Amino acid sequence: MAGHSLGEYSAMVCAGALPFAEGVRLVKLRGEAMQDAVPMGEGAMAAVLGLDDDTVEAACAKAAEGDVVAAVNYNAPGQVVIAGSKAAVDRAIAACQEAGAKRAMPLPVSVPSHCDLMRPAADRLAEAMASIDLRAPRYTVIQNVDAEAHADVETLRTRLIEQLYQPVRWTSCVEALSGLGAEVFIECGPGKVLTGLNKRIARGSRGLSVNDPDSLTAALELAAKRLASRRRPMADTLSRTRMEESMTTERRVALITGASRGIGRAIAHELGRQGRIVIGTATSDAGAERIDADLKEHGIEGAGRRLDVTDQQSVDALIKSIGEEFGAPTILVNNAGSRATIC
Repeated sequence: MAGHSLGEYSAMVCAGALPFAEGVRLVKLRGEAMQDAVPMGEGAMAAVLGLDDDTVEAACAKAAEGDVVAAVNYNAPGQVVIAGSKAAVDRAIAACQEAGAKRAMPLPVSVPSHCDLMRPAADRLAEAMASIDLRAPRYTVIQNVDAEAHADVETLRTRLIEQLYQPVRWTSCVEALSGLGAEVFIECGPGKVLTGLNKRIARGSRGLSVNDPDSLTAALELAAKRLASRRRPMADTLSRTRMEESMTTERRVALITGASRGIGRAIAHELGRQGRIVIGTATSDAGAERIDADLKEHGIEGAGRRLDVTDQQSVDALIKSIGEEFGAPTILVNNAGSRATIC
């Protein structure tokens, strides 16, 4: 995953790298520090359309004249945002227009984000972040500054601080995600700006904007279908003995952990629609009963079962009982925890 500018903090929270409460505190401090770094009216930003990155950078260099102005958001091919002192940004707008830009227009913002004028704000943010208990992300998070994922906590911390005065390389971030195999990009939050940008960057990709219950349902259903279509042979989750047993029976039994709600429930419905026998698990008897009732309501063969995925004996016992009642599971969807994995 990735987040654009301020959205990088949301991505870090979602990935488990940054506690929610600390994230809220940092975002508040970050905004205050940025506002304090440059007096109102002395900084500016502008969007430039229709020029390549090199031409925009050259226009900024020509317009600087000792002031600060630079390309700060590489949003998509042919769409770059510049920022700096107001006089220098005005000169850069004129230089971009002379270079053939389709449009070069000021943006209604209160601070010139992601440029050298934000270094004082970065210093304040660094002081606050020194005491934050960052953790290695549970998901891959591509960071804005270098379009790379970092597991090292100190590197992650440094990149978050640098992001205040260095460009957001969104084009490179989306290209990195695409290179990792991403084909569907889901934008979370109000608006559809990133969805449009992402389609321009990753040609042939699909984009969804999630901002209400209906769009969330559509995203979950799409995720369920794609996970179901990408299943692969059972790996080490089942023992070799059970693997051999499964090869002699019809490959129709799916075991889904965390199936009582959300994406786990959506995957259960999709596999059931495909004719699979679905065994869904929950961490409580009540959750297992809800799964059982939900499967029956949707005409899906299977059952709900209670399971503690951290207890290997419980896992072994459940797989054995499923094998005896329904046949050996040949599809495993591990949806317990922070992500869904299908085997």
